[in-house]
Amino acid sequence: SLSYLKSGVTGVFPTLASATTEELNAAIDRIASAKAAGAINFAGVHLEGRYLNAARRGAHASHLLAALDKDELPALIEKMHKDNVLVWVNSIIFDHKKQLAGGHSDDTALTVSENLGWGWLADRNFDIIQTDWPGMLIDYLKRSGKYYKK
Repeated sequence: SLSYLKSGVTGVFPTLASATTEELNAAIDRIASAKAAGAINFAGVHLEGRYLNAARRGAHASHLLAALDKDELPALIEKMHKDNVLVWVNSIIFDHKKQLAGGHSDDTALTVSENLGWGWLADRNFDIIQTDWPGMLIDYLKRSGKYYKK
């Protein structure tokens, strides 16, 4: 909608909440179509839902949550990249007892293994990793050869 542009918003980063694979793919198609039509500047997509800790699902419907699928997640990310859409993931921990990021988090990176925490996310081709530790994340990405800018 052009109403966003009129109010000063220069771009949006829609969040994909928990949904079926078919619904996520349809949402990605709608975002790509709107982006291609120039309807609004889609800066990227926040892939929030589907692979959440059920104990911390918040408003996400439990029947739409799924275990991390080694083929499904890369396919969703690849689909977004094909349409030149950046993909954002969150590695922040709100409660060490109930993690949101499937164990691939700031806490994992800092206390267990940077490779298992941030490296796992970078290896899945997420473009933006939201963190409470940006300096340490950038240092790790540079040391590991996983740092890049689009």
